[in-house]
Amino acid sequence: MRRVKRLVAVALVLGSTELALAQPLDKNQMKGRDFATTALELYQKEQYADALLKFTDAEKLYPTAQVLRMQGYTLIALKRYVEAIEVLERALKTDFKPLLPVDAEDTEDQLKEALKRVASLTIRSSIAKATVRVDEGDPRPLPQTLRLPTGAHHFVVEAPNHDPVDLSRDIQAGTSVLQLDPTAKKVEVPIVAPPSQEDKSKDSGAGKPRNLFGGWFPQQRNVGLALAGAGLAASGTALGLGIYGMNLESAVQTNIDAHRQNYDPACASNTALCLADNALINHDGERAAAYRNSAMVTGIAGAGLAVLGSLFVAFAPDGPFAPKKPADATPKSAELEFGCTFGVMSASCDGRF
Repeated sequence: MRRVKRLVAVALVLGSTELALAQPLDKNQMKGRDFATTALELYQKEQYADALLKFTDAEKLYPTAQVLRMQGYTLIALKRYVEAIEVLERALKTDFKPLLPVDAEDTEDQLKEALKRVASLTIRSSIAKATVRVDEGDPRPLPQTLRLPTGAHHFVVEAPNHDPVDLSRDIQAGTSVLQLDPTAKKVEVPIVAPPSQEDKSKDSGAGKPRNLFGGWFPQQRNVGLALAGAGLAASGTALGLGIYGMNLESAVQTNIDAHRQNYDPACASNTALCLADNALINHDGERAAAYRNSAMVTGIAGAGLAVLGSLFVAFAPDGPFAPKKPADATPKSAELEFGCTFGVMSASCDGRF
């Protein structure tokens, strides 16, 4: 990075030339250029923190490629490589007073050196709607590829109805992948005390309809068979999706190994091919994760339908677990009572049937 310091004098000369050749500047642009000049003087004195403040003020009013370039060099001097990379990339892309070819070439060299000092981390999760917070930052949806300074970082991955994953990891320079999957929360089933004999006697009182022959709704058996069939079909589909996702994931890992053998981690050589290969690998990785998630959701849904359909069939009126019709009680035999009373001149009889 010593080369950066030697470029300050060149930048000052180029700035003067720019002022001579450029069209007249408005009031704000002149003020921004004055900020840049002050920042360069501070940079020469190695007062990098103060120089960065002035370059930031200059950028707001006069965001030329040269101002962005020197702002990036100042960030490199402060070892804030992640921010330096973003600013240098903007310096190379801006159309507002773009860099001369020699300056652009030197900027690209400094950008490559900065890239070697940061980590490119891809964070993934197989849980739908998962988010990650890095170093207490704002939540970001997954998957997410981040540039991070090397060293220890804190990660919190969260997803609906799942316990969060909270961990710290030491991140090294280069390209790496971090897979974080929260675990589903345990559902606590409340314990219900059995009803007392008094409650049972109340519940069994007259007036409450009872279904002695099973069946919760009309056509229960047919509905159960349809649900069970749909569940089996969904489970078969889930199996196919899962197998395809596993094969694709295996292919992605093979491509990652091949990429590491053919390219350096920062894509310094064969940059276009290296970046294209990275993009293809990331695309296939996201597809593999999508197939895996689809297989999981489809499998759970299929299992649920199959279980529900089996319950409907089992408790249908003719199912194996339907309550049986009680046998008719033997009718009581008719009771006959008859008797007569006789008097001297009369007789009387009565009876009960």
